[in-house]
Amino acid sequence: MGHIALGLAVLHLIVAIPALFDQKKFREGMLELIDSSNVVLRGVGFIHLLIAFFIFNTHWTVKLDDSRSIMTVLAYLMVFKGLMCIWFTNAFRALVRSFVKKNYSALLGGFLSLAVAVGLGYLGRYVY
Repeated sequence: MGHIALGLAVLHLIVAIPALFDQKKFREGMLELIDSSNVVLRGVGFIHLLIAFFIFNTHWTVKLDDSRSIMTVLAYLMVFKGLMCIWFTNAFRALVRSFVKKNYSALLGGFLSLAVAVGLGYLGRYVY
């Protein structure tokens, strides 16, 4: 489980760096990804479901006294996002497109992704 958390932390860090330092290019890239074909978005959804499956293999219950529950909640959110990408592609596309066009979206996404990267790095290194 620690390796999954560290791998996800690196992925979030890779997303956070361009979002924080070049917001215009990041927004253009996100719009290009969202406007791509349905196959790409469904592939993203399947990747989210696959990572959630790996997390659920080790821990699938949410207990309030256990710090591993953070990863489980993240896995449930990834299942939700994966199903949105696969089944409701056009609704997901419209939702993300309306958010990405706002001026603060890249900075907000970058800071959230950086916070998730730090949290997952902590979980992967010290908790698991």
